[in-house]
Amino acid sequence: MKTEIASKMSRISRALLAAALALAGAISAKAQNFFDSSVSGIDLGNASGGTTGGHLHWAIFTLGGNVTITDPNPYTPTATHGPNDPAYYASAGSADVYGNVGISGSGILSMSKSYIDGFVTEATAGSTLAGNPIGNPYFLGGNININSAYMASGAASAIAASNTAAGQGNFVGVGNTAATTAVFTSGTKSEVNLGITGGAQAGATYVLHLTDLILSGASTILTLHGTNTTNYVLNIDRYMTLGGGAKITLAGGLTESNVLYNVRNNDNFGVNPTQGTPYDVTLSGGSEVHGIILATTRAVKETGDSKVYGEVIAKSVSLSGASNVINPLVSP
Repeated sequence: MKTEIASKMSRISRALLAAALALAGAISAKAQNFFDSSVSGIDLGNASGGTTGGHLHWAIFTLGGNVTITDPNPYTPTATHGPNDPAYYASAGSADVYGNVGISGSGILSMSKSYIDGFVTEATAGSTLAGNPIGNPYFLGGNININSAYMASGAASAIAASNTAAGQGNFVGVGNTAATTAVFTSGTKSEVNLGITGGAQAGATYVLHLTDLILSGASTILTLHGTNTTNYVLNIDRYMTLGGGAKITLAGGLTESNVLYNVRNNDNFGVNPTQGTPYDVTLSGGSEVHGIILATTRAVKETGDSKVYGEVIAKSVSLSGASNVINPLVSP
């Protein structure tokens, strides 16, 4: 009898141990998101701001265009460190960019009175670095890396990801597939105001097609809800504009790597991708966006202390007026 009881206890213990290990594995498994993996076939590849699978945690990645950063308050490090010494940057205040900067094609980096807390990689050399008080460049590593193959691969992946995202149908339950315009000028909004009712479910991917996403005014806050297994794809056909301190924030465990703003040409959702006007994506007046801006044919322009928490993938990117791009995986 004792032997039988001991045997049963041993089997129970093994079962409990196996269940605990399985649970631990489930907990430790990385949630599906746009930084680390493919979501509904949308894969940013080497343009991703993630750190797994060889990704280089980009904060900014451009497709053939320039990255231009100017700051009204120049970064002034102490003269006791050299440009290849990480301590040279440790005394910096707020960097203009947290994370790495990648530039494909013939684009270059142009910096003035600014600071990147990360490395810089280009497809070809030729950057302009000027205006800092004690030499240049002001980014980690001290030299611009040249890697044309990796940059080309990232650009191709970004274009493919944008096309795949644009081809997704609206999430079931959102409503009809016609484009809608979201223009918010005041008050607190949520995904419900975008047409998602009963949303923010774990494991769900919500896809919307919008003509415009326009927020203006400091009291205008759009909050997307979900968990770290919820994903949003907002396909935007024409304008993505935030001004006057408007914000897009996240809640409930939703992270920047779960949200993709796929800003296309004004081309009727890709029916004729060669047509349409590539309006600039603009953030101004202290506005704020959380998520990944994917705008392969657009310029993204931040002014007036605006911020993107996540990543900007665009034709070109310009930051001025103490604006920032902050990859949350590497930000302080």
